[in-house]
Amino acid sequence: MNNSIIITALFLLSAYSLTGFQCTRASATMGSNDPKSGVEKKTPKYNIQEDDITPNPIVAYTIEKDQIYLDRVFQPTSTSTLHPVLWAKETTNHDKHQRLFDLFARIIPQQYRKGIKYFSIIDSKINNVDDMCLYCAIGPQSQESLAYFRLYMAFDLEDYIDGTYLPNASYNTLGYDFLIYTMIHELGHYVTMNNEQHDLVDGYLIPHKNSICAQMQLRPFYKQINNCSKKQLAEYYKEIFFKKGEFVTDYATESFAEDAAETFAHFVLTDERPKPGLNGAKDKMLLFYQDPKMVQIRASIRENLKNLGIHPKPTKKLSICARLLKYIIN
Repeated sequence: MNNSIIITALFLLSAYSLTGFQCTRASATMGSNDPKSGVEKKTPKYNIQEDDITPNPIVAYTIEKDQIYLDRVFQPTSTSTLHPVLWAKETTNHDKHQRLFDLFARIIPQQYRKGIKYFSIIDSKINNVDDMCLYCAIGPQSQESLAYFRLYMAFDLEDYIDGTYLPNASYNTLGYDFLIYTMIHELGHYVTMNNEQHDLVDGYLIPHKNSICAQMQLRPFYKQINNCSKKQLAEYYKEIFFKKGEFVTDYATESFAEDAAETFAHFVLTDERPKPGLNGAKDKMLLFYQDPKMVQIRASIRENLKNLGIHPKPTKKLSICARLLKYIIN
C-alpha cells in the first residue's frame, strides 16, 4: 500500500499475536475445484499473504450484548510508537473504548453484526512503515473460520469524529465524518467477507457462486488484473480503470477487499439508486441493490443515522459555491 494513511486493513489472524498479522491483497490467483465452495474451475480465490502492516494491539475485549469485557492487556514492544506512559494509561481507558464501540453499535443494527464477537484497541501508527497510520480494521478471529470476527479501532480514533477529509485524496467520505464513514466501511468488509459470501479453504477466500463478490470479479478490471504478471503494469491498469469510473474511490483500487468495502459504504450513504450502465462503480453498487438483505442493512443504517442526527456535511467545493451564491444574492 502506498498511501500515507490507511482506513483499514483486513486482518486474518487472531489479535493475540503481536507479529505476523496478515491481510488480503489485490492480486488474485486462479483455480478451485473445492466441492464445498460451489464454484467452478478458474473462479478467483484470494490468497492470505503476509503484509508489511504490523499493528500494535494495546488491549483486547470480548463483546457480550454490546458491552465490552476485558480479555487481555498487551505490553508495548520495541517497535511501539506510543510512549509507554500513554500506553499504560490507554490499557485502563475502558470507558473511552466502550464509547467507540457504542457508536459502532448505534449505527450498525445488532442483527447484521452477530459474528463480530471481539474488539481490540490498537496503536494507530504502523511500525516499520514510515508515515502510515491504521485507524480501523476487521478480520476473522481464526484463520480457519469465517464465523467470528474481531473489530479493531485505533486508540485516537475519536479525534476524527469531526473530520470529513484526510490529507489524501484517496478517501471520499461523501461528506460524513471520517469516523462514521470508516465504521460503515468496516461493516462492508464484514458483510462481503463472512461465510454468507465466502468459504475459507486452506487459507484461501473463495466467493460463493453468484455472491456479490463473485459478480464483482467479472468486472473488466479484474479480468485484466488476473492476466497481469507485473506489479507496475497492474498499477497502470488501476489508474486507467479508476479514471474510467470503475471504482467509487481511488482507495478502492488498493485491493479487491477494499473495493468491496468502499462500494458498500457508497451503496449505503449515497441517497439515490444509480441508473445502470453509467460506469463500473455504479454498476457494482447495483449488485448490492440486487441482494434483499443488503437493501435491509442499508435502510436500517440510514434510519439509525437519521435518528442520531448524523448527516453529511457540505464538501469544501459546495461550501465555496454556497458562499459565492450568498454573496451574489446579497
